[in-house]
Amino acid sequence: MNILFHISANLKGNFLAMRMIESLKKELTANGHTVDEGAPDIAHLFGCWDGNITTQGSSLHRKRIPYIYSPMGGLQPWVVSEHAVKSNLSMDKYRNVARNAMAIHACSIIEQQNLKQLKIETDCFVVNNPAVTQSISVGEMARKLLTIYENTLLKHDEQIRNEIKKQAEKAWETIESKEITRQKATFLDILQQTLYCQYLFNRQHLQRRTLQRLAETMTDADYNEDIMAKVLHEQQLEKFMASLETVMEETASLTEGFMPIDSSDDRLAKQIRQAII
Repeated sequence: MNILFHISANLKGNFLAMRMIESLKKELTANGHTVDEGAPDIAHLFGCWDGNITTQGSSLHRKRIPYIYSPMGGLQPWVVSEHAVKSNLSMDKYRNVARNAMAIHACSIIEQQNLKQLKIETDCFVVNNPAVTQSISVGEMARKLLTIYENTLLKHDEQIRNEIKKQAEKAWETIESKEITRQKATFLDILQQTLYCQYLFNRQHLQRRTLQRLAETMTDADYNEDIMAKVLHEQQLEKFMASLETVMEETASLTEGFMPIDSSDDRLAKQIRQAII
């Protein structure tokens, strides 16, 4: 797993906070994970009252990259009161960072209770800071946060797939030909897989096994390619599929006879190749 860490500049002078973050990074890398290398599977934002945190949160949300948010005590009532006067950063911006997060990490039960007072529906988990308390070891802290990462990825992927499913089913409603009703499951499967590939491409996180599965479905399934081409056009997926077909021909043995539209070895195809992990 590759995790992107984004740390508020305000935490750089906080010894206890930085010790936890550095220990977490060390434990993750020691167990085969990477931090801040390449396209992230998930991001973890630390800290508050720094415009870069709100900017990064918005960027991750827009790119549909899941993230965990650790305010590190920055949203405690007494801290908020102090910064509300000194800072031009609105509290609403941090509510948005928290709302758009897949999960919030609190370092204590008290922090968790105070975060709940903000009426943010995002799940909030307590994982203590081993630099502050002896009730938890560095290893246990890292394992608990890793479990949160893993569960978050599963939850986020399920959300994305449900959104794609609804989009594909809506596209199917535009098909008027009754003679292909029996092909509905195949059409939806191919369309959903294509949309999922597009999502992963936009994240620069396109997996070979995902391409292989789509190529196999297109090769093995019986469907009307002309109507599929029409649906791809209506969903503005025609150009993406044309470029994707070229890449699947190279990486997943897709042949020309099983392509619903003409392939295109263009600039987009090059970008798709570069997005494969």
